[in-house]
Amino acid sequence: MSATSYTRKGFIYKLFNPTNNQCYIGSTTYAYPKKRYYNHICANSPTRTSYPLLFDGGNPTWTILQEFRYNPIKGSTDREELHILEEEYINSYKNISVLNVINKNHARWDPECHKENVKKAKAKYNKTDKAKYMRKWSAWRKRVRGQLLRELQLNCPVVH
Repeated sequence: MSATSYTRKGFIYKLFNPTNNQCYIGSTTYAYPKKRYYNHICANSPTRTSYPLLFDGGNPTWTILQEFRYNPIKGSTDREELHILEEEYINSYKNISVLNVINKNHARWDPECHKENVKKAKAKYNKTDKAKYMRKWSAWRKRVRGQLLRELQLNCPVVH
């Protein structure tokens, strides 16, 4: 098999809750796209969920809207095409008045917009109790690791 004939599949999919018309459009490059569906289900727990109304009254239905083939050797441009296609589906489904498309994020961000969103997310996270705890824990680990290394150097002379 030559490098140019090697292709992978990407999929555009829809999650839909018929009880409240909540709709989520996504894409995946998993070889078995249903695995992505199960990721959504597992991420829906009582303590954390991105889209609670999507799971209101049970698990949403899962539909593959389109299969997309791309060549991963060519570079990231084909993956970007998959995200562009996903964004087109999101926009077209938003025009269907009976559906409530609940995608929070764009399928594709330009690099500057992505950098800004990451910066905002980090700033938001750094204000949380968990971030404060993790910084404290990290400082303690660093201090203890340094003490242990110094003790090891004192007790174990280096042999050349």
